[in-house]
Amino acid sequence: MGDRPLTASEEEELASLLMAEEYDTVISDAIQETLTLEEDPAFEPSAAQQRIQGILDLDKTGHRLRVVSSDRRLPVWRRQWLRYAAAVLVVTVTAIWFIHDHSRRSRMEGNAMAAITDTFPNIAPGGNRAILTLDDGSTIALDSMPEGSLSQQGSAAVFKVSDGLLSYRPVQASGARGKVFYNTIATPKGGQYQVKLPDGTKVWLNAASSIRFPTTFPGPSREVSLTGEAYFEIAPDARRPFYTRVKGMSVEVLGTSFNINAYPDEKVMRTTLLDGRVKINTVQASAIMRPGQQAAVSSMEPDTKKAGLITLTDNADPGEAVAWKNGLFYLAGTDIASLIRQVGRWYDIEVVFEGPAPLGHITGKVPRNTTLPKILRLLRASGVHFKMEENKIIVTP
Repeated sequence: MGDRPLTASEEEELASLLMAEEYDTVISDAIQETLTLEEDPAFEPSAAQQRIQGILDLDKTGHRLRVVSSDRRLPVWRRQWLRYAAAVLVVTVTAIWFIHDHSRRSRMEGNAMAAITDTFPNIAPGGNRAILTLDDGSTIALDSMPEGSLSQQGSAAVFKVSDGLLSYRPVQASGARGKVFYNTIATPKGGQYQVKLPDGTKVWLNAASSIRFPTTFPGPSREVSLTGEAYFEIAPDARRPFYTRVKGMSVEVLGTSFNINAYPDEKVMRTTLLDGRVKINTVQASAIMRPGQQAAVSSMEPDTKKAGLITLTDNADPGEAVAWKNGLFYLAGTDIASLIRQVGRWYDIEVVFEGPAPLGHITGKVPRNTTLPKILRLLRASGVHFKMEENKIIVTP
């Protein structure tokens, strides 16, 4: 094939293959491969994007798709394919180039990576970082502490078990008898941490999140407060329900596993139930969830007419909800604006949208230990326009 361009019939055939449902798994795998391939210096980004878009503008009958306004958007499944098929085409063309021009690629690879680094700052992904605030207001940077005992808080000893894991263990009470001590663990942007609460409940905190909790649960219920996002595995206790409170919403459980996403820059709070049974309560509504369901709660801002309304979705993808805990960006039709915000939180960069947030969705699985330049290349291949200024990504129309 050499360096000759694809013919019109070949372009149509490739577009047809990319849009065929039976190739879902193959294409999803190819997207992840995109992140392991270095960009070839012979590719000129704007020209490559035009060629890719030209191919993607073909439907299965060879007719070009018209650009539609926001009130006449393409079907969801088609928009998803159009967004990430671009990344697949980069893989396809790059693979062909690699096979036929391997020696040239090897000679120029170093220069290509240097150019990429100059374009996108080589920011490392996040890691196990968090601040522990004790009952007296003093703080401990957990990532800088060695493993072992850190403090005693009432009748609980605080242990750093390993990098990224804190545990509360019962001990003989100290201090004022009957006093309840409260601790807070907060992760910065670019941080994550896990804590085992005094009742045995396990909590995973995502970036830019916090949880406040008592160091013992002496009463008839167990209550914690959350900001941001966390995954919970609740220790069963039929006599003492567990409540997670966040922005005017509470999640009541007895023993179950669920994920809550309640970042302030997201329009809705989402609770995804993996197993067990939970009850969602807001000022306007309540709902009992079954495993596999996701509850979306409208913004709790008081000036929002639909504040506190609950929408239940059946057959939610739990893998997408907890992918961050498992070290992945899981993009199952994720809207691009939401992905960009995830990137901002994990890589500790500021995100600015100049104009409306970009429409469209993207699908694939990307390891969270991927460096920022590779993530940005995926966004660029998906048609997102942006520029970098120091520690800021500016998304443009």
